Amino acid sequence: MNRISHWIDGAVVEGTSGQSGRVFNPATGEQAASVDFASVAEVDGKVDTVLSRGRVIVQDDTFKGAAGHGQYIKRGLSQYLV
Repeated sequence: MNRISHWIDGAVVEGTSGQSGRVFNPATGEQAASVDFASVAEVDGKVDTVLSRGRVIVQDDTFKGAAGHGQYIKRGLSQYLV
């Protein structure tokens, strides 16, 4: 079974939360991989770059996208982070 880990500072880093999710092949419905869920320690900090459709949208806290290229929807904390 393929395992999908995190990409942090240019390197593959296995998750430390001990939790994972299943990834399915939509064509066959079969499980194709397992993805590591991140722990709080792994996501501590901020996101450096946001990509959408292969284009940089936010970098270094500055919006780089084109007008109308999407919409930010602020959401509350996930129930899994509480």
